[in-house]
Amino acid sequence: MADEDCYVDEQTGRKYHVGGCLISNEPSPFQKFGASMVDPSKLPSSVDLRQLMTPIEDQGDTNS
Repeated sequence: MADEDCYVDEQTGRKYHVGGCLISNEPSPFQKFGASMVDPSKLPSSVDLRQLMTPIEDQGDTNS
């Protein structure tokens, strides 16, 4: 892993890798969700979700 993928604690000198994930041996307390199949003929031909969206906002310098 490259050094730019690390944060170094200046007090201890310890390196912390950034951008990964921690694997736990404990089972997750969160509910598991699965996919289900729906007959395509029962789906609407289109869906308008605009009424559920928040207004557009200025993102400033967030680079989004």
